[in-house]
Amino acid sequence: MPSFEAATPALCRLQLGVTLHELRVASGKKGAAVCRELSWAPSKLTRLETADNGAVEPADVIALCQIYGASPEA
Repeated sequence: MPSFEAATPALCRLQLGVTLHELRVASGKKGAAVCRELSWAPSKLTRLETADNGAVEPADVIALCQIYGASPEA
């Protein structure tokens, strides 16, 4: 695993996206249901989970973690 110092922003977004996807699957929620709950376009969730975005808003990650019931350690 690369060190945090060597991690690029793109790599960090990719790892975050993978983790968010895994949390969603583990919670048993479908993407469409999450998007309805947050009033998001489905493409927004897809971009977050696939790291196809330029920036990630911390409030979006917090909202997803709350919906997924993620522990602070996740």
